[in-house]
Amino acid sequence: MLYPYNEVVIPDFIRDDTLLYEVYSFAAWAHEFRCTVTEDGGPHLRKYNHEPYIVHPVAVATILWEHGIRDVRQLAAALLHDTVEDTDVTVAELRKMFGKRIANITDGLTDVNSDRDSSRIIRKEENRLHSAQQDPETLTVKTADIIHNTADITELDPGFAVDYVHEIALLLKVMLKRGTKVKSDLGLYQRAVQQLVEYYEARMSEKFEAEWVDYLEGHSDAWQLEDGGPHVLEHTKAVAQEFYLRAAASLDERFKLVTRLQEIANNQEK
Repeated sequence: MLYPYNEVVIPDFIRDDTLLYEVYSFAAWAHEFRCTVTEDGGPHLRKYNHEPYIVHPVAVATILWEHGIRDVRQLAAALLHDTVEDTDVTVAELRKMFGKRIANITDGLTDVNSDRDSSRIIRKEENRLHSAQQDPETLTVKTADIIHNTADITELDPGFAVDYVHEIALLLKVMLKRGTKVKSDLGLYQRAVQQLVEYYEARMSEKFEAEWVDYLEGHSDAWQLEDGGPHVLEHTKAVAQEFYLRAAASLDERFKLVTRLQEIANNQEK
């Protein structure tokens, strides 16, 4: 049975496989007509470019395919990976339609805490613990999801990327088995870590100069005061300098984490 779907470019490896095409059609339909995360109940769109949301799952599946993954169950789960989280589709429904393995992988890719009203720190910690319990095949799909999301967010939402990239580094850390063995596909894992390394290398060169300038401009009223102006000016400079040094120190620590992950992953090739 095939379902109505948004008009997007469908890669041949999906179109030419009966199961993958059916899974794609169902996922596209669910994101368009059964979405639970839009305020008006309308179609689910990608946040930054407002494309039909199914473009993202297709991109995740394509990353897997181009990397050489041919397990149709992993590819199907990539197409379905946000359906349980963002629509009213259930794991039981997926199990009935597409089988136990595809449903289980999709379940493993679904956040256990997606409550937008709860603390983000708590949500992310609970979801990291959930990811740590998944099998290598599930985490390989998760890694492809990370790769596509990281590319979008670092390019299109630099403000959010500051915290997002660190959260992903912590997630990649739990995707190591016994602290030394990557649980997901090594090549994809290395690619995901390399994205973070490149992000931090660029940020290290900037040393938060933009944030410092923004802070000073945001307090430009202090520069205009005439009575007591000099000491107000010095206070503003001191606060900005402290902010700058704290931010640079935090950046250094975060960079050390991703370089350590890169070292562990690279050593596994030897």
